[in-house]
Formats: sequence, C-alpha cells, structure tokens
Amino acid sequence: METKNKAWKTLSSEYIFRRPWLTCTGTVGILGVCMVLHGIYNLLITADGFWQMVGYFFPSAIIVTLFAARLLHRGRHTVFH
Repeated sequence: METKNKAWKTLSSEYIFRRPWLTCTGTVGILGVCMVLHGIYNLLITADGFWQMVGYFFPSAIIVTLFAARLLHRGRHTVFH
C-alpha cells in the first residue's frame, strides 16, 4: 500500500511543490483548469435542451475519465529526477 501511495504522490503534487519556482506556476495552472472547467459547466447548464443534459453529465464524465486514466496508468511508475 505504501508503494502505491508513494508512486501516486510522485505523480501528483510532490514534483510541483518540491521546486519553489514550480509552486506558483503549478498553483496558477491548477486554478486555471478549475476556472475553465467551471465556466464550461456553467455555460452548458444555462443552455436549453440537449446541451443542458450534457452539462448535467459533464462532472460525472470528468470523474469517469480521470478514473479511467488512472487505471490505464496503474502499471507505470513515473519518477521525476
């Protein structure tokens, strides 16, 4: 279990936050992605008909996509030097 957590931590924020110059850009990048996805969600929800239904399923589709990407990446261990 510890190996899995270590591999996931290496892939996620540990690489960004162990280098001071990447901390600011990584934080701004994550915030930017959140703002864009939230804006797309708001536009889809305010639409009528089919696009409103797409908006309702948009967060679920993102979650399923992230889980699928994690499952596809499960056997690989990327280590940043």
